[in-house]
Amino acid sequence: MTAQDVADRTELWHSRLASSASAGSTVRAVWSPDWPRPTGDGASYPVQPMNADARRQIVGLTSDYTGLSDPASGQRFQPVPVPVEKLLVSALGGWLAANGVFYDDPHPAGYNLVDWKHIATEGRDQYTKLVFAGRLHPLKHRAHLIVITERKVSDTANGPVAALLQRRGPDQS
Repeated sequence: MTAQDVADRTELWHSRLASSASAGSTVRAVWSPDWPRPTGDGASYPVQPMNADARRQIVGLTSDYTGLSDPASGQRFQPVPVPVEKLLVSALGGWLAANGVFYDDPHPAGYNLVDWKHIATEGRDQYTKLVFAGRLHPLKHRAHLIVITERKVSDTANGPVAALLQRRGPDQS
């Protein structure tokens, strides 16, 4: 195999997930430093696409074959693979386009993540959407908290800056 030259640059290596199946490719998150218990929120940046608990939940919901259950009802849950449109890693970073849909109601004990959409290019998160299930007090109506983080480019006095912007809100549907 030879390296590909593009614009006088030589690609060192890359690896990508490809599938001949009509349904496409699926993946499972098998490890995170936050599994099985969150160790903190990671870097001290003001805005992060995911916190430690969201990363823990993605690993558990996609790979935990031993602990997904609802103690109240005794119901067991199977881990859910995540469909991916793009998964590529290289010396420059990773590319990912994935959308995982998990259990809504009922959901396994200790898990309230019901939807995860993630787009990353060259190791930079461009868009993440996390949907968490919950209940509104005091009447316990079902609700979803939606957290969207997007990378936006804005002009500043020192030139353009690509910053992560985050908005949170209840499901309006």
